Amino acid sequence: MAFIFRRIIGIEASLKAVEQNGGALCFVKEQTEQICLKAVEQNGYALCFVKEQTEQICLKAVEQNGYALQFVLEMELFINIAKKLNIKIDKEEQ
Repeated sequence: MAFIFRRIIGIEASLKAVEQNGGALCFVKEQTEQICLKAVEQNGYALCFVKEQTEQICLKAVEQNGYALQFVLEMELFINIAKKLNIKIDKEEQ
């Protein structure tokens, strides 16, 4: 069985898709902060598909699912979010 993957085009279609399944963000052609926020609110793991991570998007993702912290790309942002949410990190690996 073959699957055809298509890109989701348009803000309204993208919002509807990620509200139902945050993972659909991987098919969104033009990501906006609003679309990314909706995706990570639905599924924190959708953070791995966010092209431009902001503190607000990353924080929302980690609040939804603590394991999403592993997808925060910038170390400074990673540390700031961990501190805000009282998540202990190993200081030897910084």
